[in-house]
Amino acid sequence: MTVLNYLPDLPVAPPASPARRPVRDRRLTVAAILALLLLNAIVLAGVLAPLRAVVGLPVACVVPGALVLRLLRNTHRRGADWLLHAVALSLAGLFVIAGGLGVLPGLEINPVGALVALDLLIAALALADLLTKGPTTENTQPWVRPTAAATITTALGVAAVVLVVTGAHHLNAGGSPALTAAGLAVAACALAAAIAAGRRRNTGVAAGGVYLVALAVLLATSLRGIGVTGHDIKIEYRVLLDTLDGGSWYPGGTFVGYNSCLSITVLPAFLTRLLGLAAVDVFRVCFQVLFALVPVGVYLLARRRFPGGWAVAAAGLFIAFPGFVNDMPMLNRQEIALIFFVVLTGALLDAHAPRRQRQALVVIAATGLTVSHYTSTYVAATVLLIAWALRRLRKRGTTRFGRPALVLVVLAVSWAVASNSASTFGTGLYTAAAAVVDRATVSADAARYSLIGGEKPVSDAEALARYVTAIRANVPDAPPVAAACTPVLIPGDHLPPTDAGAAIARAGVTPEQLNATSRGAAVLLFEGGAVLGCALLWWRRRRTGTEALAQLTAAGLVLLAMSVVAPQLTDSYGLLRLYQQFLVLLAPLVLLGPAVAARLLLGRVTGTHRAHRVTAALAAATSVACLLTISGLIPQLVGGYVPQLNLNNAGPYYRAYYADDGDLREAAWIGRHLAPDTWLVTDSRDTANLRSMTHLYPQEGLAPGTTPAEAYVGLRVGADPDRAVAAAVVGERVLRYTFPIRCVSAGRPLVRQTPVYRVYGPVITP
Repeated sequence: MTVLNYLPDLPVAPPASPARRPVRDRRLTVAAILALLLLNAIVLAGVLAPLRAVVGLPVACVVPGALVLRLLRNTHRRGADWLLHAVALSLAGLFVIAGGLGVLPGLEINPVGALVALDLLIAALALADLLTKGPTTENTQPWVRPTAAATITTALGVAAVVLVVTGAHHLNAGGSPALTAAGLAVAACALAAAIAAGRRRNTGVAAGGVYLVALAVLLATSLRGIGVTGHDIKIEYRVLLDTLDGGSWYPGGTFVGYNSCLSITVLPAFLTRLLGLAAVDVFRVCFQVLFALVPVGVYLLARRRFPGGWAVAAAGLFIAFPGFVNDMPMLNRQEIALIFFVVLTGALLDAHAPRRQRQALVVIAATGLTVSHYTSTYVAATVLLIAWALRRLRKRGTTRFGRPALVLVVLAVSWAVASNSASTFGTGLYTAAAAVVDRATVSADAARYSLIGGEKPVSDAEALARYVTAIRANVPDAPPVAAACTPVLIPGDHLPPTDAGAAIARAGVTPEQLNATSRGAAVLLFEGGAVLGCALLWWRRRRTGTEALAQLTAAGLVLLAMSVVAPQLTDSYGLLRLYQQFLVLLAPLVLLGPAVAARLLLGRVTGTHRAHRVTAALAAATSVACLLTISGLIPQLVGGYVPQLNLNNAGPYYRAYYADDGDLREAAWIGRHLAPDTWLVTDSRDTANLRSMTHLYPQEGLAPGTTPAEAYVGLRVGADPDRAVAAAVVGERVLRYTFPIRCVSAGRPLVRQTPVYRVYGPVITP
């Protein structure tokens, strides 16, 4: 019994059937033209946004890429693989035409301009295809009646999406989380059905199930809030509004790093004008519809080397990671970047596509990755450079990562210069290096996921005291603060034990113990499993033909290890986001180590065949269990854990990033009555909201002794009308605290008052 049972040789492409002569099928080109004509009719007729979006999104995000694939003489991509590449290539095309509208003088991103630009793009590609001679595709396969497995998997996935969408709107209205919880439970069932379909080698059904599960998990978080809800998405929304307001894109600006990402400027602006949607809905819905293809890409990559059910379980782990569940819907630029990263990785590991087609895909994907998200590009380039170095050290193998790495480096530097973000990149690099040398304290709490212990944990009270002290240090001539004005920490939200939690407590396991054990097991699986799986892959890489995959995964682990040893390197990016990107490659290896160990043990007791079945079931159960735990469903059912945003109107993300009707009204009032250059001091929550929804740039950090006399002060009123309630985002920790309002309002005129919010003017001097 060896690891070879889980590392099969490369699949051999079936020989072409002599009875099916390759032909050039024009039906796709004709269908593309007809779809474009339908979209033109809908837009010009002024049809309502929902129908316009349903037709326009696939036309804009699939049709151009489908035509490019034909021009590249694609002959082996089918189904989900074809769709993933068509979407990535379409997004690259949209970057070109949307960027042209936003940059070229005399043009702007408006509904007519967006429609005409898309018409020209698709017409040019269709004409090029019609003028091309020679076969590109084989005759299409006949329609096959859906099987029972396909019906069940699809029905469960669709039901999960419907339930979480309805549940999110119900939660936003102050309702219970029952519908969302039911949707997540159904999503877990859909994942199990997709794994079963994968074991039967039903690739299309498995890919569809993975897509629907991913979409359900994403929408459960992205649809929370009346306004823009989340951390990074608030600034992403600000730069999008700036692009929409002027109809043009200009490099630089206040948020130069964000503004350099075309994925959150010209791309969503183009889709907003073309589809007639609200800008926030492009982020909350359209981007999630696109990003849900990334787990499908993880499944397709894993399927090249692992059994079908195993590959689906790996995609399930990608979905069941904390970063995917809680953060990715708030990181739209990274969502688009990961689409290109999956395509880039697939092209580098593809053993069947023609060389020129692979080279074209690498260049296009690298370019799309570069203009989508700068940090994801730097991470990808670093991994390729490490993989190239590993190959050079071994002086073996046939894969070459040097040229793709060089392409990424050149593109990254060129785009940093073109987008005026070079100074920001240089400053960030210098700051990170200096922090490593000085061993500066890391603000991100993701280091708690490390198996290697770091500094002594800091309590919330200590973190709040340090936060207030740091703010006061930046205020010139800050007055002393009376003891009565010292901020008081508000205990964090905690789910109370439920009836189910009480039942398991009577059995000897408290809900807190259950949640701590399950989360700890997930951490051990993701970290220890990845290390063990990568070691097994590296050990057998030459005999199984996985040299390229082994080098890439080893490079990813090296970079992760560097982030653990020197967390200052990724402090601004976050360890969870870094690991989420690497899970594209590491997901199947996370399952490999534990499963091989279990199979070796079971093989001696139960026999080889039974051990194979048991370990396959173990991989499936592990993936589903991680989804149930990390999605927040099990903690929601038993209690005893921190509330998650997708299931509660409570918890850290809700307190710091949620935007309700009141936030929209206050932002609208402040935007109308205060000039953009007004000096305004607010807490972390209101700072993010106002930067997102107004042209003001508030000073973050509200506490007694931190409000200069010349500044306005905006604060929230608690249950006690004499005390303010504020939130502070310290690293990845959200702290809520309270203090007497008089400690910051003394001598200031009251210019705005509602039951929950007040704005005070500068101090009036006698």
